[in-house]
Amino acid sequence: MACIVLATKLMFDLFMKTKFGFLIKVTGDNPTLVHTLGVSTGMTKICALMISNALVALAGSLMAQYQGFSDITMGNGIIVMGLASVIFGEALCKRFKFFKGSTIVIVGAWLYQIVTTIVLQCGFAPSDLKLMSALIIIAALTFSTQKLNTKNKRKVKLFQKVQLRGCTNVSNSKSM
Repeated sequence: MACIVLATKLMFDLFMKTKFGFLIKVTGDNPTLVHTLGVSTGMTKICALMISNALVALAGSLMAQYQGFSDITMGNGIIVMGLASVIFGEALCKRFKFFKGSTIVIVGAWLYQIVTTIVLQCGFAPSDLKLMSALIIIAALTFSTQKLNTKNKRKVKLFQKVQLRGCTNVSNSKSM
């Protein structure tokens, strides 16, 4: 299973470095620019959805193979889990420079599953997992926001020092 995840990750990363991969990124960031280039943003979005649906189908088939069965309710809560994994990975792995792009999502999913396993081992009921997912998201967002506020406070202090030095230099030059 890990080999398939790694191979899919590598192929996805290589694809996102192609011209069409960059076009998909730019369509998400600035559709007006893509339209100005003469490329159909609608077709680009449709192709991106096709790729994402193919990856979802691969994940679903791997899960069915791993569990040995398939059920119509297997996908319940997957969006919350995916969101929690992305937020968890972004909050915890962003400060490490060697984690980029899809690696952050994979590490976040792995960490999320570890936390879920620990929660179940502590004796919580499986029905409490949605609550635990919400708490993980809140904790990750709080951790991420505190880190951001610390960086912003440092920048504000540095800006104030530079601004004060600039004001004293201006006032000194006028008094001469």
